[in-house]
Amino acid sequence: MPEGPLASECNINCHDGYVLPRWIPGTPYAGMVDSGLNGVTVQSESGLQDWFDYGGNFDIGHFDVSRDRGFVMTEDTPTTSSAPGALTLLKANGIPPNHQPPEFLCEVPNFSADGNGRPVWSPDGTQIAWTAADGIHVSGAPQDQGNTCALPGDRLVVPGGKQVEWGPQDVPAQQVCCAPPPQRLTLTFTLAGRLPRLLRALKRGIPFFVRTNGPGRATVQLLGSGRFAARTTVVGRGSRTLARAGRHRVVAKFTRKAKRRFRRMRRVTLTARATVRAAGGPATTKRRRIRLRR
Repeated sequence: MPEGPLASECNINCHDGYVLPRWIPGTPYAGMVDSGLNGVTVQSESGLQDWFDYGGNFDIGHFDVSRDRGFVMTEDTPTTSSAPGALTLLKANGIPPNHQPPEFLCEVPNFSADGNGRPVWSPDGTQIAWTAADGIHVSGAPQDQGNTCALPGDRLVVPGGKQVEWGPQDVPAQQVCCAPPPQRLTLTFTLAGRLPRLLRALKRGIPFFVRTNGPGRATVQLLGSGRFAARTTVVGRGSRTLARAGRHRVVAKFTRKAKRRFRRMRRVTLTARATVRAAGGPATTKRRRIRLRR
């Protein structure tokens, strides 16, 4: 029991209707989940203060606060189904009484089931540990990847282990060596020489030059326009694997249906769309309008 004005019996250590208490790092107070498992409340000098509430949509089976009090992890299960629990990462935005509502960052769906889970922060805030079906796991701190959390360096450290707690000593995080993210290729897209006449293009295709700054794959699509085809209809296509940076020739050839449709026309207006992409990387796209005449 603490000394001073908080030492009287049941001043801070007797609160009905709450479960799963956790110390708030760097403070003399604890946070706790309400008995309905919907929200988290924190002690303060002015008494109990509501921190955040999931409004009955989820049950909170566990929560933990990072040492700098900047992030909160919760383990949640939907109240309307028996789906496995999810690990949710929140940006704290302060703690009661001086706080703004926490901000949702990302989650790990299907995180736990059958009493597993209970994620806790390491003392230095760079790692987390939790209980999985095969034992205790450790990973780097959850990383926001657009609503879904990544757990870098996830590894089993105690096969068959159950109860997870960190010691008080800071332990350097295991370095997770990752390959650099795939680069976005640059793209210059031009005709390879003069634009051919319509009938020649229908027979042999339209040649283009694609210039990039690295290896990858290039695709050129011919998109129909006007009253004979919707703008998004692909009427021709060509592709090529790019073994190195530089300029590459790609020939886009018409489909059989497009050949039959355009053979009797005097002129055809198309959109040529070129796309280049490194392996596993984002796409770079450019377009140009072309007009074929007989």
